[in-house]
Amino acid sequence: MNVREILEQVTKENASDLFVVAGRPLTYKANGMMHIYSEERMMPDSCHAFIEEIYHLADNRDITHFKETGDDDFSFAIPGVSRFRVNAYKQRGSFSAVIRIITFTLPKPDELMIPQSVMELASIKKGLVLVTGPAGSGKSTTLACLIDRINSTEETHIITLEDPLEFLHSHKKSIVSQREICTDTENYLTALRASLRQSPDVILLGEMRDYETINTAMTAAETGHLIFSTLHTIGAASTIDRIIDAFPASQQRQVSILLSMVLQAIVSQALLPSTDGRMIPAFEIMVMTPAIRNLIRDLGKDHTVIFSSHILSEVQTICDRILIIAGGKLIAFDKPENLEKQLLSREIVLVPEGSAEEAAETVKGLEHVTEVQVEYPDGGHPKIHVRTDLDDLYEMSGAIFHAFAAKDQTLLEMTLKKANLEDVFLELTNEENNGNPKTTEEQEKTERFSLRKKLRKTEEKEFSVKETKSDEKEEK
Repeated sequence: MNVREILEQVTKENASDLFVVAGRPLTYKANGMMHIYSEERMMPDSCHAFIEEIYHLADNRDITHFKETGDDDFSFAIPGVSRFRVNAYKQRGSFSAVIRIITFTLPKPDELMIPQSVMELASIKKGLVLVTGPAGSGKSTTLACLIDRINSTEETHIITLEDPLEFLHSHKKSIVSQREICTDTENYLTALRASLRQSPDVILLGEMRDYETINTAMTAAETGHLIFSTLHTIGAASTIDRIIDAFPASQQRQVSILLSMVLQAIVSQALLPSTDGRMIPAFEIMVMTPAIRNLIRDLGKDHTVIFSSHILSEVQTICDRILIIAGGKLIAFDKPENLEKQLLSREIVLVPEGSAEEAAETVKGLEHVTEVQVEYPDGGHPKIHVRTDLDDLYEMSGAIFHAFAAKDQTLLEMTLKKANLEDVFLELTNEENNGNPKTTEEQEKTERFSLRKKLRKTEEKEFSVKETKSDEKEEK
């Protein structure tokens, strides 16, 4: 089997893809239709030999990586024939591949029926332009036409980051640097960050795969570069949602604002069959207007994300509102800043500079003080534990501060003792479940809560004992 002759023949048939799969005949796709190249079924040995020959044609590319991992993606060219993009993979233990045929000559927009409104996007000087659509819809071809338009009309430095390279651009009015992922650079993110130090005017990013790459691309667009890229989405609205949803909930508001500033246009395209059997492109084009920017800016604000977790410290950190549910009932729902007052236990710890006894007497004379205990640590200053019946500890702490200031007494430290969200959760759920059968998990939570209460009572007894011993020493 002469692989080179097969590739030459399918190229003449204007094929878009050649399929090498064990168990079925060699097949190619042209105008969206499957055609049998040969009736002979491909056996595993034949597929193995075919793909090894492909690696030989690709400048004797090392096949070891493919044999070890089962996947490989690369491109190569046959002079006088075409360029080819190969995705080799294993299926059921046998070698397989899909080979994309890419012509040497860059496509002409008129022949591909790309509308002028899309080609005018090449005149944009900065910002983010996205071409979206399903796999095989012609996104790379449209981007190649846009890059060629800039290359032919503008004196710029164009950097393309692709995996792998498909269309080759010669230097015309612009300087074109084409980098292949995994061959010329490690990955998209590394290459994109490095490209910002290479004095680019235009950057073609083959695909925005994760939120880090998306974030870097938007930052590059914000700093005055023109960024072209693709996403596997259908429609402009879903594209915007996809970008925002790629980020954590805590960052979506900021991302929506940034996106509203840098996004210039979204081109969504698909290939549809015509009556004469050809595949023709259909385009949806969204060009940014002030109204659309405002809508994007509001998306991060209007979206509601429900985050359910047993790690309550995370809930308190990232959520705008907190719901606590027990026994199928909503028992707490409020903003973190409003719940904060409820999270404060009614205790203030003071560290006076002078006599602890005088400081304790100052505090005892204040309204809403229910208990005062003095702790004498083995080292350091004594501590005064003040309990109050006020819900607002900040009000109580202000009263204490003014009382000490009036008597010219110095406070080295004042601490409002906080309980965490887990303490409140356990207390609330314990109250809700009183009189009801508890699950094992609920029992464990109740036991932990009870243990905390016991520890607090033990500490209070220790404070009292220490204070008593100190009084006895003074009497002696």
